[in-house]
Amino acid sequence: MSSLIECKAVSKQYYRQKHKGIQALRHVNIKVEQGDIYGIIGLSGAGKSTLLRCLATLEKPSLGQIFIRGEEITRLNEVQLRPVRQQIGLIFQHFNLFSSRNVMENIAYPMEICGVPKEEQNRRIAELLGLVGLKEQKHAYPAQLSGGQKQRVGIARALANEPEILLCDEATSALDPKTTQEILALIKELQKKLDLTVVLITHEMDVVKQICNKVAVLSDGEVIESGQVGEVFVYPKHPVTKQFVQKAIHEVPTHLFSGKGKALHLHFKGERADQPVITQMVRQFDVDANILLGWIDSLQTVTIGNLIIELTGDNTEGAIAFLREQGVVVEEVHS
Repeated sequence: MSSLIECKAVSKQYYRQKHKGIQALRHVNIKVEQGDIYGIIGLSGAGKSTLLRCLATLEKPSLGQIFIRGEEITRLNEVQLRPVRQQIGLIFQHFNLFSSRNVMENIAYPMEICGVPKEEQNRRIAELLGLVGLKEQKHAYPAQLSGGQKQRVGIARALANEPEILLCDEATSALDPKTTQEILALIKELQKKLDLTVVLITHEMDVVKQICNKVAVLSDGEVIESGQVGEVFVYPKHPVTKQFVQKAIHEVPTHLFSGKGKALHLHFKGERADQPVITQMVRQFDVDANILLGWIDSLQTVTIGNLIIELTGDNTEGAIAFLREQGVVVEEVHS
């Protein structure tokens, strides 16, 4: 099955007078399947926004190709790009609403640009107001709305022309934690209800954990790691990815360790979370496992159980080897 979106060796360089060119993207390869909520995560300056602008056809790559449903959009001219752009909705970090237009008029704007008849505009606006929960605010202006309400308007506007692809540019980074949860839940609900494919850029692994099924990690314009969120979260390979994952897990209480044994962080993925491997290990290797902390990470595609333990006894190495044989990911914790 071909991908809905595919980037092949996409590079982007910006040139400035009297300055050396800035390489924003370097040979980026990603594949987004229909129905994915695909996260692109990276630190500031990693190239996330540039990649999203290329996907939105607002920028053209310096090198490489971008395909949507097998069609190479990087070779199309402005006239040929118009129907492509109608299939792509874009949500902005800072909402980008027209202050002189009320909620209904902001949502109507992309339909006006496309020449949608007024009667059809009104039908679509009413539908979208219901979907994003803003029926009571339809005559309000942006200055009268909260941040979360403004972003709901932005989401409704992005969906006005019934796109199949929704691009989210740091859609929650300007919001408080509670509102962030609400907006992520809304995006997830709309993705299912409208059969959308979502590409979401962020600098927060918590956002990826909550909503995405796949992720690509960008650093210095390159994809350094990608795959299913569960795989990348449990088995991060690159130091930058490990840094993101570490920020998204509970703080390890190193002050509780006695220092007499090995401090371990155990990850139990999927069906392994239901197996009594700790009990089996204690009995078989005559060791003690002092459990200091435990929690569950519910990702979109898998549930991961976590335990922080201190392992003591004469055969801790054998016990650790046993855990790994059972499919448990074992990391040693250093204070």
